[in-house]
Amino acid sequence: MFSISFAASKDTLPDSLRQGFDDLWDHQHVGNSTLNTYEHWLHCCGRNSAEDYMHLDKELPASCCLDLDCTRPLNLYMAGCEIKFKEYLGGKTANFHSLSWFLILTEFAGSVTTCYLVDSIRNHRDRERFYN
Repeated sequence: MFSISFAASKDTLPDSLRQGFDDLWDHQHVGNSTLNTYEHWLHCCGRNSAEDYMHLDKELPASCCLDLDCTRPLNLYMAGCEIKFKEYLGGKTANFHSLSWFLILTEFAGSVTTCYLVDSIRNHRDRERFYN
């Protein structure tokens, strides 16, 4: 349980997820609906930032803007999707991390309590034998 919790709390994206973002950001895909879905859901733009589209001389998709309205520059999401997805996963794994530590501590307390009860039962049994 501890090792799973520790692995889930790492700050880096696993290689498979990083490869997935590389595949989504393949510059040959035009109108990538999966990347557009991530941009709209996570309120992000591009892989690293909105500048990714500018470096490739691509037009910004509507999914990069608040309420799909790119007419105002302030509506543009500047954060990259890889960073936003890492933050999203960090929030989800933080819950798992807290729950796993709670379970570890509960199991430890249960083990200590069990040892105490077993010792108490043995002492009670020994006293009954001694006094009878």
